[in-house]
Amino acid sequence: MGLKWADLDFIGRKINIVRSVVDCTAGPCKTEAFRKHVPMDERIAQVLMAWRQESVYTKSEDWVWASPHKQGRDPYWPQTIKSLGVDAKVVQELMRHASFRTTMDSYT
Repeated sequence: MGLKWADLDFIGRKINIVRSVVDCTAGPCKTEAFRKHVPMDERIAQVLMAWRQESVYTKSEDWVWASPHKQGRDPYWPQTIKSLGVDAKVVQELMRHASFRTTMDSYT
């Protein structure tokens, strides 16, 4: 949830993880493992580029998933994902929680 457009390297096909969002606050990642880049599959790159074309917030410093309720000043919060009915296991993987229990304790 803490991605900004500048974090996406479409040429190098990677996503640079430089911040996290915890309790509605963006900050640095807490461990080295969290700061590693994530490879960007071609299909993901295409979806993200298409999303950027649809989004109102497209500057490099804008959030990829900017909240329209906050006029783009903040990203959507992880709790919003759960309220949309996304499977908890998917949330665990997206949030990079090692334990499913952490996800369940935090977001349910």
